[in-house]
Amino acid sequence: MRRIAIVGFASEVVLEPDGRNEAELVAPVVDRALAAAKVSAADIGVVGSAGSEFLNGVVGTVMGAFDGLPCWPPLTHSHLEADGAFALYESWVRLMAGEAEVALVCAFSRPLATDRVSVLGMQFDPYLVAPLAPGPRSIAALQARVLIDSGRYGEADLARVVGARRNDARPDELVSQPYVASPLRALDCSTVCAGAAAVVLAADGWATASSAHPAWITGIDQRIETAGLGRRDLAISPSTHAAASRLGLPGSVIDVAEVHAPFSHQELIVVDAIGAAEVGSLNPSGGALPADPIMATGLIRIGTAAQTILDGHAERTVGHATNGPCLQHNLLCLMERDR
Repeated sequence: MRRIAIVGFASEVVLEPDGRNEAELVAPVVDRALAAAKVSAADIGVVGSAGSEFLNGVVGTVMGAFDGLPCWPPLTHSHLEADGAFALYESWVRLMAGEAEVALVCAFSRPLATDRVSVLGMQFDPYLVAPLAPGPRSIAALQARVLIDSGRYGEADLARVVGARRNDARPDELVSQPYVASPLRALDCSTVCAGAAAVVLAADGWATASSAHPAWITGIDQRIETAGLGRRDLAISPSTHAAASRLGLPGSVIDVAEVHAPFSHQELIVVDAIGAAEVGSLNPSGGALPADPIMATGLIRIGTAAQTILDGHAERTVGHATNGPCLQHNLLCLMERDR
């Protein structure tokens, strides 16, 4: 069975628009990832990309982003209207199938709408939920309320998560701030922004030649739940737990875990669902709250977790990505260093 590893990673988040288009965002990030992996554009056999024309409202921007790829045309290319983490999963499958030895996965985000998060409301159930025009924050607030009513956590726990992820936030002051959608406050919700990320995957000998400490993908799984919000317990994440169980994570020790949680309460739910006995460092990058380049955020979580292995600082890490309302679709990627 082939072994696949992450051997290069780079990302950039842009909190304030600076005029760059998708190609200008993704090109330098891809260049840095290839340089980190010590591979050339000619070595890339598979390209997986992710982005959304729907978020920026400009037709053709996805094709324009490909101008920033030095390895064009690749032998195989696929594009997803989803988070880059799911493009990574597809590229991993292609490498496992022997289609190529090296793959490049990139994701980019440049949301242009004045109310950026409202666009996400279009992914709700088109018959029962979308016609009511709820905002994503309102839907997330329903989940947060269910979690609090379960008795497992309170608003102080949400404030504690925010304080840990946002450098300028103090938990004791957060609980006195007004709600944007009870029980969520503004800082409980991620800061949506632009950005890009790139990951280089390599198989077997290519991986060991590229890095002294390849981040071997020893398990990766994704699960999805029903779109009917009233048909599932929003206080838990069965899909995350199922994926974690498949990877053997419950009761284990994880050096670093990067959780894709656009809302503070979702970090608590995901960590509970993974069920690790010990997590050495949770979201050391800050996670999604301070910077959320939608479509690239999940890939950044996986890449950041891999980078700690590449740097020789960790031996076993987990990256998590999510998509859809209330943690509907979840992916876990387990990475380990050779021992």
